[in-house]
Amino acid sequence: PVPLTRREYAVLAFLASRRGQVCPRDEILEAVWERPPRSNVLDATIRKLRTKIDRVRERPLILTHWGQGY
Repeated sequence: PVPLTRREYAVLAFLASRRGQVCPRDEILEAVWERPPRSNVLDATIRKLRTKIDRVRERPLILTHWGQGY
């Protein structure tokens, strides 16, 4: 088991529901936050998720597509 915050879980569930697709940052922010933040909140959340879930994996689970999204 990996302990996740409610927000981390929501981001991970959103990305998992679109497996194989590139999800633009704006789309993730609108789906997970009621009022999308204008800072690097999504970046910080993705970083925390990667720290928690990728430490036990050989290959990263969340990939960044530069200029497009996750």
